[in-house]
Amino acid sequence: MLSMKAIIKNYGPINVLNAVDLEVRNGEVHALLGSNGAGKSTLIKVLGGLVTPNSGVISLDGNSIDVSSPKRSLSAGVAIVHQETDLVPELSVAENIFLGMESSVTGAENGFLSRINRTLLKNAASELLRRYGLDVAPGAKVADLAPGAQQIVQIARVLALESKVVIFDEPTARLGQKDRDVLFRIFATLKNEGKKLIFVTHYLDEVMLVADRATIMRDGKDVATLETAQTSVQEISRLMVGDDVRLPSRKSSQADDEIVARFDNISDGRAFAGVSFQIRVGEIIGVLGHLGSGRHEISRHIARSRSNGRRSETRHVGFVPEDRRGEGIFPQLAVMENVGLGLLTKKRMFSLMPRAKMKAMTDEYIRALQIKTNGGGQVISTLSGGNQQKAIFARALINEPSLYVIECPTVGVDVKAGAELHAAIFSLVERGASVLLATDDLDEAIRLCDRILIMRNGRIAQELLPQDYSRQALVVAMGAG
Repeated sequence: MLSMKAIIKNYGPINVLNAVDLEVRNGEVHALLGSNGAGKSTLIKVLGGLVTPNSGVISLDGNSIDVSSPKRSLSAGVAIVHQETDLVPELSVAENIFLGMESSVTGAENGFLSRINRTLLKNAASELLRRYGLDVAPGAKVADLAPGAQQIVQIARVLALESKVVIFDEPTARLGQKDRDVLFRIFATLKNEGKKLIFVTHYLDEVMLVADRATIMRDGKDVATLETAQTSVQEISRLMVGDDVRLPSRKSSQADDEIVARFDNISDGRAFAGVSFQIRVGEIIGVLGHLGSGRHEISRHIARSRSNGRRSETRHVGFVPEDRRGEGIFPQLAVMENVGLGLLTKKRMFSLMPRAKMKAMTDEYIRALQIKTNGGGQVISTLSGGNQQKAIFARALINEPSLYVIECPTVGVDVKAGAELHAAIFSLVERGASVLLATDDLDEAIRLCDRILIMRNGRIAQELLPQDYSRQALVVAMGAG
């Protein structure tokens, strides 16, 4: 058993962890849940050696372990699949999986002048990927992979460590349904091997599907540990936020006959071809598809283009990327600067940023989107994931474009922040904007979209209307059924 007892972490006067307890049994998937800012990220960073607690005791299988650094934590048998990938983009999949562990595969010592036998690495990676059913080419360069495929490589790298405790920090956030199913089969395999799995996620339906128990945190405390078979999504949500979460509803479909964007037989020459569709004013169109379907690439293509409808002469396309850390925020800049960068779309590259206007507009969006921050001057990387996502939304909103391309808007955010972001999307279309929503969340697509386009093998395989919506229908249409 993994045991964390009375873990306390303070940052000056701020109490982030207040005597938190966590126990994970052998052969168990234990969900660690809480709203953004509840303390769960700090707790797993303590276990992973990334944060030093003020006090507390950590033991594994009855013995105290040293987690004073990431290296010592790993040596003690603890590994983390991080939400944000830390891969080397210019190296291959195989090289990333065994980076720093080459000698375990080749039998030769690592050294500055050593030659790495890449054939052996590729063969070993192929065997590992095949063993766990992970569909990614070992010789592919990581920089060429979509975010979901990069997450699979991140998972494979941790599996190669064969640790006793594996922490999965939002592992499904960038995975399609097919790859989520593969991951959950991996969970079952690791459980059978007696591993202790900590599963951090905001998708409560996944918790009910794969977790044995769940510990809920709120305001730096562990408020409950429950058997998932004896609780419900509603009860967990209430414990997470201290109240029932009300999901936003749309007044009615706002779409009219005016076309804001039309795409005829578009192709990127690699991931998709022969794609044609149009987006009407006030419409939310969903784009779904498994990894490799072209879903990711087509949303990027449209985000880079300008629509050719009648209302597109002067307005750019607002873009919210799915990779918040890698592509969304500028982590060392303030919230105001991250939001205000949206104003540069109307300026020449080297024009001075209009700071007074930027501050006023940022303050307005902080209020409108309920961004929890000490003010526009706070460094954005110090915000919770949900509030970072809201700031990225604000940047896209600041020029009031007629078309938005929004990728996986609620990835890595809690249920309350997700509801607020959905409300923001409804507000956009109610004011006459249009949205292309590329998502892996089936429930999100069903709740938000007027139409859903299913991508398969680089083409639109099917178009579904609300009367056809169901999770099963979407899974079958994407080719997983």
